[in-house]
Amino acid sequence: MPQQLLNLLDFKQRNILIITYKKTLTMRLIRLLSILILSTVALFAEDNAQEFKSKFGIFGNVGYNMHSADFSKVPNCPSCSPGYRDGNGIGYAFGLAYELPFSRMFALELRLSYYDFSAKLTRDENQNILQKFIPVNAMIEHTFDATLNSIGLEPMAKYQVMDNLFINAGLHIGTMITKDFSQKEEIINPRGISFFDDGEDTGSPVRNEFSGELQNTPSLYLAPLVGVSYRLPMNKQKTLLIEPELYYTLGVSKLVDNSLVSKWSANSLRFGLALKYSPKDTEPILDKFEKFYKIDTVQ
Repeated sequence: MPQQLLNLLDFKQRNILIITYKKTLTMRLIRLLSILILSTVALFAEDNAQEFKSKFGIFGNVGYNMHSADFSKVPNCPSCSPGYRDGNGIGYAFGLAYELPFSRMFALELRLSYYDFSAKLTRDENQNILQKFIPVNAMIEHTFDATLNSIGLEPMAKYQVMDNLFINAGLHIGTMITKDFSQKEEIINPRGISFFDDGEDTGSPVRNEFSGELQNTPSLYLAPLVGVSYRLPMNKQKTLLIEPELYYTLGVSKLVDNSLVSKWSANSLRFGLALKYSPKDTEPILDKFEKFYKIDTVQ
């Protein structure tokens, strides 16, 4: 406050003016401090609020497929197999993902996925093979190679058990778009001998070699899945996220619904990554408060 102005006033007026000036200055400081505090809180809230925004992304998994079976042959395919019991193979899954949070702890996610659960089933058999009318003990390998792919939806629920660590559970609901197979029987030991069928030497160590498309497959393929994922922000704004994930898929649908196939299901252990994007508001934080507060400057 200018000293010349104070000199022109009497003692009472001077005190009133000083008190008024101090009150005005105090109110301005309080208002400025309030805005700074609210801005800091808002920055923190907006950072946390980013967790509540919808997320879009892609994912990719590599899977170890495990088949459990009980059949000797499939429809329209001759076979001398003693019966297939299990098999395995390497598959994959990939697709699009959309996540909708409902709270900090709970979210729903919907995926459009392409899922490969192919596998090779084998069974060895000891059998006497005639070679020049002399029986020779041989080891025959029966092979059934199934190429199975499904495209469908995977709705799932996500629960955050601790910071950035989620337990997930859902269901793959799809239709089988690829359901091919190939089979053969081959003498693997001893080498150099061939099958003797219908009283004649075939001259080949391989027989019953067929391929085609599986019949009587389910119109709707169902596979519950459970897993865990861990969320890692890739930038300070938390708009880009990467999530390592591990899932176990339990095939409940019978792959071939026929009396020749007593049992055949496919389970998978899948590991991979999901990359997600969460859009961020573009409105600056202070603009939100300037609608309610005005910063007065001291002239």
